[in-house]
Amino acid sequence: MMAMPLFHLVEASNWDFSSPGSSGNRYLGIWYMKISTGTVNPIAQLLDSGNLVVRDANDVNPDNFLWQSFDYPSYTLLPGMKLGRNSATGLDWYISSWKSNDDPSPGDFTHRCNPQGYRQLFMRNGSALRFCSGPWNGLCFTGTPNLKPNSIFNLGFFFNKQEVYISYELLNSSVVSRLMLSLDGHLQRWTWVDRTQKWVLYLSVPIDNCDIYGTCGPYGCCNINNSPVCGCLRKFVPKYPKDWETTDWSGGCVRQIPLDCQSGDGFLKYSDEEEVGACYGLMTREFPGLGQDLYIRMASSELGGVGYIWKKRKWTTISSVVSTGTIMLGLVVTLYVWKKKWQQKRKDIA
Repeated sequence: MMAMPLFHLVEASNWDFSSPGSSGNRYLGIWYMKISTGTVNPIAQLLDSGNLVVRDANDVNPDNFLWQSFDYPSYTLLPGMKLGRNSATGLDWYISSWKSNDDPSPGDFTHRCNPQGYRQLFMRNGSALRFCSGPWNGLCFTGTPNLKPNSIFNLGFFFNKQEVYISYELLNSSVVSRLMLSLDGHLQRWTWVDRTQKWVLYLSVPIDNCDIYGTCGPYGCCNINNSPVCGCLRKFVPKYPKDWETTDWSGGCVRQIPLDCQSGDGFLKYSDEEEVGACYGLMTREFPGLGQDLYIRMASSELGGVGYIWKKRKWTTISSVVSTGTIMLGLVVTLYVWKKKWQQKRKDIA
């Protein structure tokens, strides 16, 4: 026989609103099934944060929840909610779009935190990656400059042995703001304007085609001010030139001179380009004045006197270590011989 749940909302006789103890608050009390003595301890409470919680009325710790709605978000992320994962409980906190305006069941798009590798946010359309926030640098996500520190909300990345998650808090308690994932796959922040009694769009990502992951393919560089928007990084060429001419940039770019481990290779520095997709291959987007330095491994013949040649440095390092070791060994031997002579001289004098 299937086990019956301990308590649930089946009929009116199983629950009511009450004020436990001396509390002046009204709570939704959930009664144990088949017990009519009114010895109900679990209560439901809607917190000011918007979190619907179920807790034990006899528990003196108000933060101990038997269940909370914040662990199961839908399409909206409120202040204090988490995007991430709890490895101890297996909870995976993420938001998903609605299937339609009339159907709140999970739709095509999801937005979640990457619990491994670079700390960043992924938006997917089904299993296909749609948007990468770029890695977290301690202040903001490097590929999403419009999420930088501001006067409306504070964004933070948190991790410990059990949890890895991102959360935000509003800096002004009088501001009403929420983050939501729209039906068409846009992460939007809306702010309520009391004077007009309307929600106003504060920001939205992806912003344009350059924000769509993989638009220019691996080692491609996207600049929304160019036409066409896609190009190759310096010293790279289109992998499929004919497709590139027809605006199919998905194949990306390749090194114009392949790596040659025998002749040595090194790293070439790129500036004013920002890595925004470190998950499956590299695609960059230009953020003039906001980008980070990027180093890509190249054939030594491509460095042209600049960059960092690995093979040369490796042998230089080995040579330096050997030379230093030889000098040190010579000093030790010299000191040992001198000490022996000095001891022998003392014996002769004695």
